[in-house]
Amino acid sequence: MVAVQVSLEYVRDEYDRPIAAAWVEKEGLTDDRGVYRLFGLRPGSYLVRSGGRGQQTRAASAFDSDAPTYYPSSTRETATEVKVRSGEEANDIDIRYRGERGYAIRGVVTGATDFNRAPDLKLNRMPGGALVGFTYARAEDKSLKFDFEGLPDGEYELIAERRGFDDEDNGAAAPPRRVTIKGADVNGIEMRLIPFASLSGRFILAADSTDCHIQQRRWLTDVSLLLHRDGAAQLEPRQDRPNQQSEFAIRGLEAGRYRLAARLPHTEWYLRAITQPGPAPTNRPVDVSRQGFTLRPGERKTGLIMTVAEGAALLVGRVIPAEGARLPTRLSVHLVPAEPASADDALRYAETAVRSDGSFGLSHLAPGRYWLLARPAPDAESSEAQPRPAAWSAENRAKLWSEARAAKVEIELQACQRVTDYVLRYEQR
Repeated sequence: MVAVQVSLEYVRDEYDRPIAAAWVEKEGLTDDRGVYRLFGLRPGSYLVRSGGRGQQTRAASAFDSDAPTYYPSSTRETATEVKVRSGEEANDIDIRYRGERGYAIRGVVTGATDFNRAPDLKLNRMPGGALVGFTYARAEDKSLKFDFEGLPDGEYELIAERRGFDDEDNGAAAPPRRVTIKGADVNGIEMRLIPFASLSGRFILAADSTDCHIQQRRWLTDVSLLLHRDGAAQLEPRQDRPNQQSEFAIRGLEAGRYRLAARLPHTEWYLRAITQPGPAPTNRPVDVSRQGFTLRPGERKTGLIMTVAEGAALLVGRVIPAEGARLPTRLSVHLVPAEPASADDALRYAETAVRSDGSFGLSHLAPGRYWLLARPAPDAESSEAQPRPAAWSAENRAKLWSEARAAKVEIELQACQRVTDYVLRYEQR
């Protein structure tokens, strides 16, 4: 087989741990003897495939429309993994080419397009998300058509995106599209691009006078901005830092409802307020910490203010069960503002998971009166790797405030106070 493409899919690392979404590590062509050699590989296990279009970063070949043949002469489902150890070679990985027909996925990109910036498309195999191919929509003839060929039967996810290159263009993306191939080509797929949004603002440090003695002064440029989008599959925050003027700007955001938070470099700092300009003509600041804010497609939201203050308190302790009882396997400690005026202030709420030995710790706490509440944590079978804070919901804040008020476990935290030996008794209700 002369000039047939051979690709390596990296599926396990050197410790034999599965790769969450296998990717193509190397690609190359056979020579005039049908011989291939792919080198410079990281240790681990690979699936070796031949034929098909691959990632479409090369000129066309006679085998692009074939379904890939995997080593030794298999489909992907029955392929044999090849393990490559550090400093060694894996030889005689010979493939008997099957020459089976592959199928195609064809379509067009519409919506927020730009013929000067061709949208790119990725095709992932599902489940698992392994990258199957990569291509660009055709911009030279202004058709913005695309095609993936040489695909076996199966389920795929199609992703289309146009990148932005300046402050006036945030780029655009289409919602991911599931496509199933079953014995025939799939034609007429439309990927409609929706423009990305952006937001910008700045951090300010409140000029409060406190007795905190910060030994090593840090700057607002050390703060990490955390951005969460409601409805995301996982709570994996996007993290950005402000510039020397304490300003931040984030581009390429999907439309949706967002919440802001901050990872602070000082335990003596806490996040006091998150505001955005209100409606004209007064533009009076509006609190967005309670319910978050919405970004519409293509919107450029500006003027967000993240106010950081000094004087944060720290609370460390442990939870003990009532006599003759045991702590639940999953338990959380909640700190709830005791002042009625702060009952709906989301930034005054704090929560943390209780460790297996009953210990817990809460930091970056605003001074004030609080109620402490220990209650079972959400079910561990949640689809999220990290559950969303309960205080993000107005309904949950009301429930927490009511439960904590009834429990009557009160503590008052002074500015800069360090409580390191608090004991909280868990009473099952």
